[in-house]
Amino acid sequence: MPSFRNSNSHTLTVFVDGLKPSSLEYMPFLSSLHSERMRTELGYSPTCDGSMYTGVYPNKHHCWFIWQRTPGDSPFGYIDRFNLDHLPHNVYSKYAMYKTGLSINQNNSQVPGFTIFFDTPVEHWGQFRPCVDGKWTDDDLLPYPTVFEILRERGIPFRTIGDDAPDLAKSSIAVEAAGFDPGTDWTYYYIADIDPLSHKYGQESKETVEKMREIDELIRVKYQEFERQYGDEFDFLLFSDHGHAVVEEHISLPDTFVRGGYALDDYIHFVDSNFARFWPRTAEEREEIRNALAPLEEHGMYLTKERQRAYNVEMPDNRYGELIYYLDLPRTFEMPSFSVFGREMSYTPVSMHGYLPDHDSMDGVLVSNRPIQSSVPELVDVPPTVLSSLGEPVPEYMDGTSVV
Repeated sequence: MPSFRNSNSHTLTVFVDGLKPSSLEYMPFLSSLHSERMRTELGYSPTCDGSMYTGVYPNKHHCWFIWQRTPGDSPFGYIDRFNLDHLPHNVYSKYAMYKTGLSINQNNSQVPGFTIFFDTPVEHWGQFRPCVDGKWTDDDLLPYPTVFEILRERGIPFRTIGDDAPDLAKSSIAVEAAGFDPGTDWTYYYIADIDPLSHKYGQESKETVEKMREIDELIRVKYQEFERQYGDEFDFLLFSDHGHAVVEEHISLPDTFVRGGYALDDYIHFVDSNFARFWPRTAEEREEIRNALAPLEEHGMYLTKERQRAYNVEMPDNRYGELIYYLDLPRTFEMPSFSVFGREMSYTPVSMHGYLPDHDSMDGVLVSNRPIQSSVPELVDVPPTVLSSLGEPVPEYMDGTSVV
């Protein structure tokens, strides 16, 4: 098969959230094409999304976690202004405050994370805001433009499907319902079904495997629509942002602090699965936090500035944490549980991502109908590859390169 052409072409790109390379064995159509492992970023969805849409590493696009600490610039600032942080709180009042805060800024209305945010003391909510105010297809989200902005500015017709589905865990339904549009140079399908199933059941479970087979067939049908229209004169690119790994131990961070004689809620913090982020206000607080975490040090490490630089996640300030502890495979921090109308609600993932990109299990996958020119493609390679496929010049500032 020929490689991408340096002329305007029709391009079909598919994103599948959380698909790991070994799972292609359940997807016969995708397995019939060219594929390589794809290196992920150190972080979660916003970290990966920022890289795969801008073509620059996190240390440039500045999006590492969903929530960043920005005192005085938070959609939850109203809680402090009206002294609501001093009132008694339960899951119902917290949920109401959470939704109210996001609705104040309409761009934030789709931000996920209540179950994570629930475990952060209300008195600290007014210090946090999402790293991205809007959808990834919007303009002016990050210091660098996304591929959507670039194509829009250059007048290249494109459409995205599935990324704005009411329930992203069922985004494949929107993709399936989408008709073929011959007037579009770039078609981008966003399929997020696999990741939540993997968290809940594991990627090798019958539930997830069944969904992967369905998605493989869906992609085959969409691919053949392009094939009937253009023959071999179109480019196909599928990629995922990360893999998945089985969790063997869930560690309670509040209990860890209690055993050390401390209370977690006394400190400004945020817990993201296997990351515990802190903003100590004094040297004494910093020492107390390190003392409390000492029993866990054999299971992970502090992400020092040197380590952050090594993974391209060093930020210009401490918005994502002044003291960041990373818990390594196969462990993660226990998620909060709460009671809703007498029913105990809890979330205990059996599979997780967000671990060091050095772990093979964290690799995503790249699939194409053209030979892949790189043995180690990265997420930052996605925008340059899409632009190259469309015959468009690649901005010099991008860290990635076209790999197909």
